[in-house]
Amino acid sequence: MATILEAAQELIKQLNSPAIAHAVWVQNTVDPETNGFVPVLKVSIRPGWKNRITVPNECKGFAVMQEPWPKGK
Repeated sequence: MATILEAAQELIKQLNSPAIAHAVWVQNTVDPETNGFVPVLKVSIRPGWKNRITVPNECKGFAVMQEPWPKGK
C-alpha cells in the first residue's frame, strides 16, 4: 500500500497543471472509535483554473477532498 506522501505526489502529477494553479496538502483527523489518525488529501484549485483541472475522489487508496481557494489569495 502506498504512503500518504506517495499519494500526494501522485495527485500532483494527476492534476497535470502548474504549481500556481493548485495547492495540495495532507490533513490528519482522529477517528473517535479507534483514536487513530485518518489522513486525507486536500486540494484547492485557483479560481481561474477550475474549469481546466479535474480533481479525483481518491488517489492510491486515500480520499481526496476539494476545498475552496481562500478569498483574496
